[in-house]
Amino acid sequence: MERRTLFENQWLPLALVAPQFLLTLIFFLWPAVQAVWSSLTRQDPFGLHSQFAGFDNFAELFSDPLGPRSSWSRSAWRQ
Repeated sequence: MERRTLFENQWLPLALVAPQFLLTLIFFLWPAVQAVWSSLTRQDPFGLHSQFAGFDNFAELFSDPLGPRSSWSRSAWRQ
């Protein structure tokens, strides 16, 4: 015979999972969404105004004559 514990209250599992969900939302999902949004906008040097640029930032990056890979490698390995 198998014994099982049954809980009548449905709020207990939600109350136990809610803190982990909030931590995941605050520390992982929110910064990831901000990073994607930041990559799709142009901001002034002081961060006061931003303008939606779409994929123009990426088109400018990959149309660089030196190429993004060489730019990154030059930055990483510069003495």
